[in-house]
Amino acid sequence: MTGAPIPAPGARYRPIKDWSLLSRLISDAWQAKSRQLTDQMEALGVCEAVTAHLEARYPAEDMAILAQYGVAKVIERIGVCNTEVRLTRPVPTPTAHGACEIIACATRFSQEPDWGLKAAYRATLSEAEFAKYCAGHLARERNFAPQSVDSYFAAVTSARKAYDAEYCQASAWPAEIKRESGAYPTWAEIAARFPVLGAHIEKERAS
Repeated sequence: MTGAPIPAPGARYRPIKDWSLLSRLISDAWQAKSRQLTDQMEALGVCEAVTAHLEARYPAEDMAILAQYGVAKVIERIGVCNTEVRLTRPVPTPTAHGACEIIACATRFSQEPDWGLKAAYRATLSEAEFAKYCAGHLARERNFAPQSVDSYFAAVTSARKAYDAEYCQASAWPAEIKRESGAYPTWAEIAARFPVLGAHIEKERAS
C-alpha cells in the first residue's frame, strides 16, 4: 500500500490534501511498471542474448591475450538503452573506452535497399566511396544488440518516456481541469485519463 487511504472513485481531488498522495501513487505505479519490465528481461531471454552477443564479439582467446597486457576486464553487467542488463555469466571484454557499447533499436542500414541511400545520392558515389560508406555502417552495427531484443528495449524506452510525460501531466492535470471546468476531477476521472496510474490505483484499493 502507498500509505494514506485512496479516496473513493467518485470523490473529487482535493489539491491540498491529495497532492502528495497523487504524487506517490504516480511514482509507485511506474516503479511497479519498471519492475515488471525487469522481470520480463529475464523471461524473454534478453540477458542471455546480450551475453552471447558479447562473447561472439570478444572471443575468450583474444581477450586472454589482451588480459596479459592489462587491457581486458571481466564484466557481469552492461548498460543498454540506459537499462542495466545482468549478464548470465561473466564476459571478458576490452578496457578501451566505448569498446563495450551496445546499441539497441537502431536502424540497420545494411538491411535497407542501397544501404538507406536515396538513388540520386547513391549515383553520385564512386564504388570506393560507397564501399567506405558501407564499411562504416558495418563497423557501427557491430555494436548493435541482437535484433531479437530490440522489441524489449523499445518497450523500456517507450515506458520511460511515458513515465516522464505522465508524471508531470498527472500531477498538473487536476488543476488544469479546475481551470477549464470550474471543478477538480474525480479520482475515477484521473484513473481513466492515466491508465498505468489507474490500474495501480485499482490494485491498491483491492489489496
